[in-house]
Amino acid sequence: MRPLPRPPCWIRLGLALLTALAAPAIAAAEVRTVAVLPLDTAAVPVSPPALRQAVEAAAARLPPDRFRRLSAAHVARYPVKTPCAMLCALDAGRALRADYVVTTRIAAGSAGVAGLLSLYHTRSNRTVATTQAAAGDLATLPVALGAAADRLFDALRPGGQSAPVTARPATRPAARPAPRAAARPAGQPRPAAPARALAAAPVRRPPPSAATQAEIARQRAVAQRADEESDWFEFHLAARTDAVVGNGDMFARYDNVFGAGAEIGVEAFGIDLWGEALIQGSGQYLFSANLGVDLDFGREVRVTLGLYTGPIFLLFPKQPVETLSLTPQDRTALQRAGISASTINALETAYNSAAEEEADLNRLAVGWNLGRVRLAVEWFVAPVMALGAHATGGYHYLLSGEDVAADIKYSAIQDVRRDQGLTAEQATVLQAAVGAEQVDVAELGGVNFAGGIYLKFVL
Repeated sequence: MRPLPRPPCWIRLGLALLTALAAPAIAAAEVRTVAVLPLDTAAVPVSPPALRQAVEAAAARLPPDRFRRLSAAHVARYPVKTPCAMLCALDAGRALRADYVVTTRIAAGSAGVAGLLSLYHTRSNRTVATTQAAAGDLATLPVALGAAADRLFDALRPGGQSAPVTARPATRPAARPAPRAAARPAGQPRPAAPARALAAAPVRRPPPSAATQAEIARQRAVAQRADEESDWFEFHLAARTDAVVGNGDMFARYDNVFGAGAEIGVEAFGIDLWGEALIQGSGQYLFSANLGVDLDFGREVRVTLGLYTGPIFLLFPKQPVETLSLTPQDRTALQRAGISASTINALETAYNSAAEEEADLNRLAVGWNLGRVRLAVEWFVAPVMALGAHATGGYHYLLSGEDVAADIKYSAIQDVRRDQGLTAEQATVLQAAVGAEQVDVAELGGVNFAGGIYLKFVL
């Protein structure tokens, strides 16, 4: 058997052009989304709205060209039960199509209150950063929580830069001079400081309590275990409408370029396995199975570029059985070549006895996509439903049933030639009479293209 030739140069250039065309869409989809989940405030009697607003404001201070905070109304679409640990937060983030998710737990102790913040990456199931804020009471906690959230998001900024701080005015209006207080008599105690002065005094943050430190250690242990045992899995089902073309006689046998069908697939541990089934006409079908890897960009609008390989099958309606009935001219030509009448009759009978099997074989074409590139753009209209469009191109080797039947006839005639002592001229005459031909591997290569729209459900 001959070695498989390389794909033509124009095929390789076409695949490179397809990848280059995907670059603008990939660059446009680089904006990451951040979701701030509802706070866990079960440990405190009240939950001031300023606590969550402080975390959301810190998320809004991320670079707008790289990050976008999901609104509170969008986050409310997915109800989150508190307390919500790492696995719960990752599930909520994936349901919201968020790249990063933030959880906040408010803890209370004898020394005051504290906020425990954690930042997770939903794509890799890992903890990006954790931090905490402490304050004497709930009234002063929002300021400390906002500063802690800025430190938390420093892990997402280029080079770990701190959040920008609004500069204070250079000058302040002069304050009125306070009246001189009267001299305090000897032995009289010092009066209490005004309430405003106490409020302006710096608050000394107490160290986190033992319970707070234990909670942080527990979350870090859960994050480490999840990183080691992460199981990334996705199942999808799609209804598709496609246009399919390809070179070769088999693709030309389809009545319609446009077809409709379904796609089903799974993705686990970074490996994709999906199959498609399309109806191209009455009794005409296309099937394929694909195994490979892909790269995803974006969440609400997701761009996917993948490379796959796998089998391809083309199925057609059964054609009427064609029997062999040699004309007198064909018989005369065979007899002139030295083939006896009895041998000609036996050949005709053997051919007709296998005509039914040959008709079944001619319905099918089997091949393999050596490389198949797919570019897809999906818009998630709901957490589990997306509208998409795709373009796919592949280089295949396709063997039709007619090719198999012709090769079998060729091998059979070569056996007859060796057993009966036929000459090369006699064997050539027989091959022309029954349509025998040796399969040439170099002629099996070709390309196929498909493009269309689909409705996809993801679980």
